[in-house]
Amino acid sequence: MWISPGVCHRFGFVFLSVERSRFLVCVFRVLALSFLPVLIHFLDPGMAAADQLVVKIILNQEDKGDFFVIQGENGDFLIKTEDLTSLGLRSLSGPVSSLDGESYLSLRSVAGVDYSFNEETLSLVVSANPSLLGKEIIDFLPEREQKVSYPRDSSLFLNYGADYQAGDGFSFTSFNLSNQLGIRTGDILFLTDSVYTKDHAEERFIRLQSNFTYDDRNTFRRLTVGDFFASSGNLGGNLNLGGISISKIYRMDPYYVYYPTLNLAGQVALPSDAKIYLNGMLIKTEKLSPGEFELKNLTPFGSAGTIDVVLRDSFGREQLLNYPFYFADSLLLKKGFHEYSYNLGFTREEYGSRSNRYSKLAFSAFHRYGFSDNLTMGFHAEAENNLCNIGPHMTFLAGRAGIVSLSLASSSGKGSNSGAAGIATYTYQGLNIGARLSLAGYSRNYAIVTDTQSDEKTKFTGGCELSYNDPLLGTLSLDLTSVRKYVGDDRDAGTVSYNRNLSPRTSITATYRRVREGGYSNEFFITFNFTPKPDLFVSTSYEQTEAGKTAAASLQKNPPVGEGFSYRASVKRSDVFNQTTWTVNPELQYNGRYGVYEGAFQGNSSEGERSAQYHFSVAGALVYVGKTFGATRPVYDSFGLVNVGMLEGVKVLLNSQVVGETDSSGKLFVPNLGSYNQNQVGIQDKDIPIDYYLSSVKRLVSPPLRSGSCISFVAKKLQPISGRLAIRIGAELQPVEFQEVALKVNGRDITFPTGSGGEFDIDLSQSDEFKKVLEIEESGCSSISGNTSVMLKPGSYQAAVQYEGTLRSFSLSIPDTTEPLIDLGQVVISDNP
Repeated sequence: MWISPGVCHRFGFVFLSVERSRFLVCVFRVLALSFLPVLIHFLDPGMAAADQLVVKIILNQEDKGDFFVIQGENGDFLIKTEDLTSLGLRSLSGPVSSLDGESYLSLRSVAGVDYSFNEETLSLVVSANPSLLGKEIIDFLPEREQKVSYPRDSSLFLNYGADYQAGDGFSFTSFNLSNQLGIRTGDILFLTDSVYTKDHAEERFIRLQSNFTYDDRNTFRRLTVGDFFASSGNLGGNLNLGGISISKIYRMDPYYVYYPTLNLAGQVALPSDAKIYLNGMLIKTEKLSPGEFELKNLTPFGSAGTIDVVLRDSFGREQLLNYPFYFADSLLLKKGFHEYSYNLGFTREEYGSRSNRYSKLAFSAFHRYGFSDNLTMGFHAEAENNLCNIGPHMTFLAGRAGIVSLSLASSSGKGSNSGAAGIATYTYQGLNIGARLSLAGYSRNYAIVTDTQSDEKTKFTGGCELSYNDPLLGTLSLDLTSVRKYVGDDRDAGTVSYNRNLSPRTSITATYRRVREGGYSNEFFITFNFTPKPDLFVSTSYEQTEAGKTAAASLQKNPPVGEGFSYRASVKRSDVFNQTTWTVNPELQYNGRYGVYEGAFQGNSSEGERSAQYHFSVAGALVYVGKTFGATRPVYDSFGLVNVGMLEGVKVLLNSQVVGETDSSGKLFVPNLGSYNQNQVGIQDKDIPIDYYLSSVKRLVSPPLRSGSCISFVAKKLQPISGRLAIRIGAELQPVEFQEVALKVNGRDITFPTGSGGEFDIDLSQSDEFKKVLEIEESGCSSISGNTSVMLKPGSYQAAVQYEGTLRSFSLSIPDTTEPLIDLGQVVISDNP
């Protein structure tokens, strides 16, 4: 019997190779055979003459290593059940024998397993059905970034905007002044906005909306108290309420997958290389072990498509697995997931005209629940004093045929408010073909809370949209709509559109529409777009209607993310009702460090008559965070205060685009962070002097809604400190040599060694403990308020060192100097312990 050297770890011995130690092999053989009489009692007759072997097991062409087995005279093999599990075999059925406290399974008794034994190489070649092997899971869900900052800093912003409009001769037309105040502390946000308007007719100040918002990002729940808008769905209304709202909002984490994903499975009999294609595009390559595999959490773009898996085994044979699918994206919820909004409050009246006019109490809600990955159901409801509207909703995946949504509603109340309504939609979007059908019906007395007293109530609406897309030929679409009313003119419309990219920078769009509403009208529109640069846009268009025709051309440079100019200029000629009008409209905008400034002119010339309009505006924000006040451009979402030590002129980047430079205190306000998103804020390291320590050049920041956050990059001047440490013993000074000194810095012990003659060098940039101090300094707003440009602030620091078995304490004084190297000279420790 031969013993493989690789099996020694299973017995706790150290075996030499057979060629080098035949004596040990003989000893092992004698010991193994001495136990056989005991074991034979438990075996079937075919195993009566059993041998213990150490064999190499090859499972489905994959070398699994050396294992201890028992070979019977009948050619069967007994293998420990725990070894079978480690081999990757599962769900095995067969008689189990207990030998010396270990469980063994007969290989011959297992269905779906074939084997052969090579006595010369002591190899047991096993071929197992892939269903008996372990499952390999390939997860396509992107791994979350580990180093993401989720700040909760207290902050304030006050947006303002002034807009002045004038007519001919710069005569006054109107003036608007708007503002928005946001105050955040922790997870609570207070937000209020208002507008002041003045024209020739009136002058007024209007409060728009005010509310408190509490967000729980872990549970995606939002509580709002104050003014807000609420919608119950497509059979309800949009309410402007003052009250309380509770909602579950998954967009608090844009990277959280709350909708069903694709999970596909297959199996391979041999080790294989897998190439995974999505709609013909390679998205992943993997090495698969024999057995089942599962592709999890695929989130393809589009709707209908195909995933192809090309498998190439160890013999070079290829197999193609094809998986057609239909992906519903966020139209469906994952099984067991909820989405809802419950709202109660008093309806706002004359919003935008009066500040505090509230009337009747109203309720609005919707709730959706994923009963399965293919079925989401829920309800909507809304009510006020004299009306209640409620109904169910259902969305389901019709296999690979598309998405179907059904909604029903019933209204009841005083007067003529009792009625019913229903909507059915079908949507299919393939790689080339798309379709959407919709039908909606309303009884005459169906009512929603926001209904106005109008006689023109809709009875029926229907729509059909068809589209075909070809990468070479372009996109052709047809849109048909029909509206029937209880009172008033019915409306039918048909639209044909064509769009094609002529080159990566040019495109053309043409649209023809025919409408019947009382009479017939025809419209034709064509536009040509050209993008010579990523931020430069040129467009020409031509439009013809029953009233006349219009031709226009425009040139536009998009506003930069940071500071800089943008502009737009357009010219238009209209021939309408036999009257020709020329219009020119140049606009210029400058994004500055402290605001946005815009000027525009519109001139009209028609049949010898000319008119002019002028528009001037300025907008900005006053902000506060990290004990720092400042001014910046308007804060439309969230903002950040970037701090790079005390360095001036360091360029700051947001998502790889320059947004500004730090001022003399090393700070810059960035007004355009995206709430909940992972904003990549960075700095250009080439702007950092070579003698400075820099903690990092990029940070990922995910701020809460409408917040201000401190974003610190630790930049400190490198000032190595040197000196000689000595201790006074009586009247003599003895050098403290070859000892570890502990220096107390910000509550942490920073250690450095002494050398011959007590010489020491302190380079904090190489200290792991000091880097931990800097990590704390980099987080939150504390470092911004107490910022320093040096590694160690000037001052006195406590230190301690062991000398002849006694801990000696002393002070280390760091002078205030700009020298690149600090020489402390001789530092003397008092002889008092």
